[in-house]
Amino acid sequence: MSAASVQLDLFGEVEQAQQEASERVNARAAWQARFGRADWIAPWDTADGRPKGSVTRGWRCPDPDCGEIEPNDFLLSITHGFDPNVPGHRPLDGRCAKLRMLAGTPG
Repeated sequence: MSAASVQLDLFGEVEQAQQEASERVNARAAWQARFGRADWIAPWDTADGRPKGSVTRGWRCPDPDCGEIEPNDFLLSITHGFDPNVPGHRPLDGRCAKLRMLAGTPG
C-alpha cells in the first residue's frame, strides 16, 4: 500500500461522526424508555380490517395523569403530543395534549 492511498483523519471527523451517531442512538433509547408498550384492544371493527376485540401492541401515553393506550405511534403523536420515535418531541408544556384539551372544555 502506498502512502498516496492512505487518507488520514487529521481533524477527527470520522471519530466525531461516530460519536454523534452513538449519542443519537443513546438519546433515542433513553427517550423510548419513557414510553410503555401495552396491548390495545380494538373497541370496534377498525378501518385497517381488525375486528372488534382484536389485540395489537400499542403505545401508552407517558403523562402519568393520562396513561391511555393508542394502537400506534402516529395516533399517540397526533392525539397526545408525544412521539416515541423522535427524541424530545412533546407538547409545549410537556403534558398530554388530550388532557389539556379535555380540561379546557366546559363540563
